[in-house]
Amino acid sequence: MQALFTPSDDLTVRLIGDYSAIDETCCGISVVQDNLTVANGAAGSDAAIAALGGTVYEGDNTGNYQSSLSSLPVSKSRDRGLSMDVSWDLDESYTLNFITGYRKFNSSSASDVDFTNLDLLSNQSDAESTTFSEEIRLDYTGEELSFVVGAYYFQQDLDLDASLNGYDDLNAFVTSGELGEFIGGTETLAGFGLISDAASSQAFLPGMVASRTAKQEHKSWAVFGQFDYDLTDRVILTAGLRYTEEEKGMLSVFDENWTPAPAYAAADLDSAIGALGAAGDGDFTPLLTLLGNDPTHFDNYSTPGWGGYLFSGFTPRDDINASLNDSQITGTVKLSWLATEDAMLYASYGTGYKSGGTNTDRIAPGFSPVFGAETSAAFELGLKTEFPERALRINAALQYTTVENFQDNAFVGSGFLLQNAGELESYGAELEVFWVPAQNTEVSLTYALTKAIYAEYKSAGCQVATPTHTGVAETRNADGVSCDRFGGKLPNSPDHAVNLGVKQLFIVADGIEGYVYG
Repeated sequence: MQALFTPSDDLTVRLIGDYSAIDETCCGISVVQDNLTVANGAAGSDAAIAALGGTVYEGDNTGNYQSSLSSLPVSKSRDRGLSMDVSWDLDESYTLNFITGYRKFNSSSASDVDFTNLDLLSNQSDAESTTFSEEIRLDYTGEELSFVVGAYYFQQDLDLDASLNGYDDLNAFVTSGELGEFIGGTETLAGFGLISDAASSQAFLPGMVASRTAKQEHKSWAVFGQFDYDLTDRVILTAGLRYTEEEKGMLSVFDENWTPAPAYAAADLDSAIGALGAAGDGDFTPLLTLLGNDPTHFDNYSTPGWGGYLFSGFTPRDDINASLNDSQITGTVKLSWLATEDAMLYASYGTGYKSGGTNTDRIAPGFSPVFGAETSAAFELGLKTEFPERALRINAALQYTTVENFQDNAFVGSGFLLQNAGELESYGAELEVFWVPAQNTEVSLTYALTKAIYAEYKSAGCQVATPTHTGVAETRNADGVSCDRFGGKLPNSPDHAVNLGVKQLFIVADGIEGYVYG
């Protein structure tokens, strides 16, 4: 809804209000490749699901739109906002703008996050975001010089309440493979008196709940300016600067409804499983080396619920009370050359900035919950042309971008981990064609060639799928939980992207037009 007021010829006031709500059953997943077997033909997690009576879709189920769930996923949200834009023409050259905005967003979701019809895991969350912004801008338009200067203020309050819930089938699923063999191996060792206590068969307790509450207060202000100056009749210089200050206060509180077992490192469990496996094959050397003279070596696994350390979503962790204060100067410079009335060449350089923050999910121990600011530098060379006689427009560009401390949001099996990659590098070319071959017919074509890789990413969260599925081999670092992803491709960034569209306009009746687009 919009309302426009014009108290005078020089003053306009525009009020805008919007409201939207979503109440949907969303979302499930489709199986692209089943996980019945993994590397070297070993049984995968789908085999354990099937053994416990769960439904497994074999092969590629992408086009069948079938999903196996214990409960329907629910997603609800409400989004509403108000804004006011006041424009005051001071004279023929100067215009003063005031833009005020207020927005509130609420969401609620309940999801079967194991995506099977076994009773394993679910996640519930409620979130609220409230924002206020104010911008003051002065525009000037002259014969050779045009500019805009202004100031901006932003304030946001975020609140999140969420929980991860474990159910009756979770323990049987987790202990159905080598973990079950590990538990049986410790029971044998305890029976012979070689260790003081065996690992509990209740790695996960039914009804385990790990909850988290997060609050964030964010304030930011900036001053900015940009100008266009005609160096000659055909050469235009554009330059701009922005100074930004950010202040964030973040508090996350984590809680569990179960008594946490003593902590252990993932590498310790891997060593124990390997040693017991070797002993089962008749080689006791790794086991004797691991135990030494310490019969209490496996005691950390004797407390029911010790499996909480297998999934970072359950792992107990300290509360986070952090603050971030940052200031950045970003800018751009561009030189444009009007080669003819219908062709323009340009070269530009610009820098960008995105503030840091904190993870609200429980993330694996060893990763910092706080991530830093991201900065970028981009170069672009471009050509914009028009051929009026042929009703044709062709634009082309080359780009090269580097991003320092790129904020990478990766799914790592038990949640999302947002962290800084050392450096991202992207380069490529873009082509845009728009053509009107006949009256009321429009044809558009866009093509993008993009190469985007991690130029430096030494301590990344490891991918969930095995190399059997992804074709990308990753080597874990010495800490056992992180991977070096140097040279890896950026997700959701295809090498080639093409879009071809045809639009046919037609007259339905006097004053009524329509179109078909494909």
